[in-house]
Amino acid sequence: MLNNAPNREKNIQKKIFVSKDENEKITKIMAQVGSHNFSDYARKRLTDKKIYHLDLTEIKEITVAISSEYTELQKIGNNINQIAKSLNSSATEATKEMLSAYENELNVLQKALRKKLKKAVDGK
Repeated sequence: MLNNAPNREKNIQKKIFVSKDENEKITKIMAQVGSHNFSDYARKRLTDKKIYHLDLTEIKEITVAISSEYTELQKIGNNINQIAKSLNSSATEATKEMLSAYENELNVLQKALRKKLKKAVDGK
């Protein structure tokens, strides 16, 4: 909205609506910083403030990957428990081979999980 005052340097008007709570907060902050003119205060806050945007896409992707691997670890844990029961009742060679295969798979998943966690912590 343009103000037609010919000698006015700032001739573009901006309007905002705030709630009662927001207005009280603004009034309190203005008093703290010693500002009595809302236009000056708002202009200063709007033009001098830096706005930061955080892209959390990679963190979300890592979280999904970790979650799926955690689920896989739970499945392997259940299988190992079943094999352990079988070993306790009758230790056959096939059962021992199955247990060894699951232990190897568990180690691979643990390494992958550690790698992803390190990547998340390092921010890479």
